[in-house]
Amino acid sequence: IIILILTFLEIAKRKPFTEESLEVKILRKLRNQAGFPNMIDSGFIQGHEFVIMRMLGPSLKDLQRKTKNKHFSFKTAIQIGIQCVSRL
Repeated sequence: IIILILTFLEIAKRKPFTEESLEVKILRKLRNQAGFPNMIDSGFIQGHEFVIMRMLGPSLKDLQRKTKNKHFSFKTAIQIGIQCVSRL
């Protein structure tokens, strides 16, 4: 099953509504890189930019809710931080 996320990003008045946001430009450059979702489509609807991408797995919030005390352990928090930094 392909799970899609539809995210609406407000378009700032600083740019015309037809210009891609920085997020979309970055997602295009990171296409097919480990740890980053593949962008399926993007565009504009009524002054809002949309992005459709594949989910990589459950959200961190969902994983956190499944823990015994609803918090990540120190070790898990460090591992998440390391993964985030390694993607830079």
